[in-house]
Amino acid sequence: MNHLIKWIQKGPDCRISLKLQEEERERHMDFVPDVSAINTDLVEVDKETLNMLATLGMGDMLGLVKVDLVPVSNI
Repeated sequence: MNHLIKWIQKGPDCRISLKLQEEERERHMDFVPDVSAINTDLVEVDKETLNMLATLGMGDMLGLVKVDLVPVSNI
């Protein structure tokens, strides 16, 4: 009887929480967005990447846009 009281005082069973987390994760995995994040008409690449693609024979891919690199400052 003493074990039952301690179990009740501890709170909810962690296995139930894990089950709820698993169900929530599965629900998120089943979600299909209206617009794909990888469906892009334009892909911004730097000069070095364009040169690499040209070397591989893929420099004429549609939708590639050259951009200049912007230095990142350490704050």
